[in-house]
Amino acid sequence: DLSEVSAESSRRPARTDWTFTFRDETAGDLAGGEARAAVEIAGDEVVDARRYVFPPEAWRRADEQRLGTLSIAGIASTIVLGLLLTAGAVVAVVGMTRNRFDVRLALAIAGLTLLVTAAGIANTLPLVMHGLSTAQPLALQLGIGLVGGLIGAGLIAVLFGLLAGQGGVSAPGNEGAADDRKTAAWTGVALGLGVLGALAVADAALGRGLPPWSVQGPASSVVPWLAAALVPVQGYLALALVTLLVVTSANTLTAHWTRRKAAVGVALVLVGTALAPGTTPDDLGSWAVVGLLSGALLLGAYVRVLRDRPALVVLAAAAMTVPDILVRGLDQAYGGALPGALLGAALVSCIAWRWFAHLMPARPA
Repeated sequence: DLSEVSAESSRRPARTDWTFTFRDETAGDLAGGEARAAVEIAGDEVVDARRYVFPPEAWRRADEQRLGTLSIAGIASTIVLGLLLTAGAVVAVVGMTRNRFDVRLALAIAGLTLLVTAAGIANTLPLVMHGLSTAQPLALQLGIGLVGGLIGAGLIAVLFGLLAGQGGVSAPGNEGAADDRKTAAWTGVALGLGVLGALAVADAALGRGLPPWSVQGPASSVVPWLAAALVPVQGYLALALVTLLVVTSANTLTAHWTRRKAAVGVALVLVGTALAPGTTPDDLGSWAVVGLLSGALLLGAYVRVLRDRPALVVLAAAAMTVPDILVRGLDQAYGGALPGALLGAALVSCIAWRWFAHLMPARPA
């Protein structure tokens, strides 16, 4: 049932090693691929034997082309995000000079970001050690890595603080009675879950060709459950701040949807397309479909809800983040995944509620 494909030798100082590769004729049709078995012999001893699927050359070339095309879309999304963050930071600095800046909120978000990022850096010490060179002094490399990581964490914290401080004064009509706040809170949660559900349906309808992979990155940390809890917090803050920046900018450009509707509406769809959340797409077509749907949902949410109450963004972003955290935890791909996911979901929920309460304070009786 096996037919030989190749026999490769490699000469050593005192022996000759061989690698024999066979094709399994009983595997059946593998869409052009081949079921193979490889046996490695060191001298006169068998040291390894394994089975694998050998993809055809045409498939590998098509996959490389697909990844190259998607990388262009990823670069475009990164450029759009960078331009948005830069513009938001500039507007925030201008607002500070004009006393239109929420200093309290900016300090809170910046401090939280710095704490989470610094803790994440300390928790990835095994990865840092793995990447060090044996040709350089250990203390020097650790010092450079530590200083560089802290500088990066500080820059991210400053950027997030600027965006949060600007967003804190760019959302009019945020006061409300207790009942109004409760209704608004449930509206924000429902909005986030609705967007997440629509994107999930689109993913399912497109028929993903790639299987869902477990997220195992936190397993390489010193404390895996802590990494599982902190990484989603960073993602939530980024999603909420960018979305809040887009919504408040649209309010400013359209004077609360009274002018420039067409131009800003197209811009919202394009921004939503570039920043569409979700899994990695199979091809450019599926990326475009999910992206356009995300952009259309952003435009619809803005016109119907968010232009009047931008504070709902922080709850909607949390509603989109928490389910993904719990799904990763229930997968239990490594030890501590579930406790870390529960802690991460609790942290995101707590941050979102306190943030929302600050943006939409209760009206005095």
